[in-house]
Amino acid sequence: TLAKQAIARNGAVKFRPDPKKTKIDVKPEFLASVRRGMRGAVTHGTSVATNLPQVQVAGKTGTVENSPSIHNKHGRNHVWFVSFAPYENPEVTVVVFLEKSHGYGGSLAAPIARKCYEHLYPVKAPESKDVTVL
Repeated sequence: TLAKQAIARNGAVKFRPDPKKTKIDVKPEFLASVRRGMRGAVTHGTSVATNLPQVQVAGKTGTVENSPSIHNKHGRNHVWFVSFAPYENPEVTVVVFLEKSHGYGGSLAAPIARKCYEHLYPVKAPESKDVTVL
């Protein structure tokens, strides 16, 4: 399943897919290169906002620069961030798309994805150990 559902800010379900599996013929070495690049974007690039200690995220930011138009008076950017985690054995995909925003994918969309990952993969508190104090 690519997505379980998409939920609007007011809690309404905006999209619930009817998934169909599709095989895409991509050479494994090409896919590995893309995956490494997405991980590198999180560890050293525009997606560092999602570099978390508790789970390895891989992702890619994007920004669509818009000129002013009837539908976008101020020419605000559309920004996005697409990601998956854990890097070695993906379980989750998070995509954030912000229409007519005031910024870029790395500064706006990636931090929202970070909050999703922090919820999905909370930091575990260290186990407490009984200690005798003399």
